[in-house]
Amino acid sequence: MFCVNHHFSFPPKDTVALSNFLCYVADSSTKPRSKLNTVCAALSCYHEAYELLNIVHNPDIVRLTQALVKSGTSQTLTHSQVMPVELNALFTCWGENEKHSLKRLRQKAITLLALVTMLRPSYVAPKSVHFDPFSFEHEKMQFNTDQIVFESSGSMRISFHGIKHDTSRSGFQVVVPPATNILLDPVKTLRDFIERSMSHRKISASGNAVFLSLYSPYKSLSAQTIASVLEDSIADAGLDKNCIQQNRLEQLVPLFKLKKVLIQRLL
Repeated sequence: MFCVNHHFSFPPKDTVALSNFLCYVADSSTKPRSKLNTVCAALSCYHEAYELLNIVHNPDIVRLTQALVKSGTSQTLTHSQVMPVELNALFTCWGENEKHSLKRLRQKAITLLALVTMLRPSYVAPKSVHFDPFSFEHEKMQFNTDQIVFESSGSMRISFHGIKHDTSRSGFQVVVPPATNILLDPVKTLRDFIERSMSHRKISASGNAVFLSLYSPYKSLSAQTIASVLEDSIADAGLDKNCIQQNRLEQLVPLFKLKKVLIQRLL
């Protein structure tokens, strides 16, 4: 619609048209970073799919985008109120993984993973879809077991899908070392959960998804369910779940005592 109203061709073939469009996008938001990243990623995919010159990566366009983010951000990110509560005490009281039910083990694995990687629910339950240019079909993306590598050093390497702040949508990797306290070890906990849920995964409708529902057809968990699981941990630890937004798992990490006590013990 923008190109029609401003008499530009689509996709924009020169940096002048793209610059005008990016300025238009930035002016429509008080926090333009997310919108600009999404637009640039979509335009990049379009240009590359049709083997066109990708002007999104033009140095002048990159500098313009950065300038628009800095100058156009009038509403800054705010964090939730600090709550000095030790969540590590919850899992210490639970004891060894072998004693947990599969549901409780899943809860512990999701919560520890969220804490040490500062992730959002959508990182492990992507809402995006993958388009296959050969079959012309859309396939829902999911967090699979082949994205986790348990290394001989005891660490695990996790490859996450691209996120909304990742302009190229190429994804990123996180290396998580083992914890000295086995009761708080995110590596062992996730490995134990994957191994114990293997029988469900073999007959799952979602294939090799890491986090599955506990009932047939064992589908991969949605972002909403991941947030709900984390809320259970918040409540079990004695926190008020209303103090933390469901879709903002990274708000758990700024807790003073959590960073001071839990992260130090884990790493």
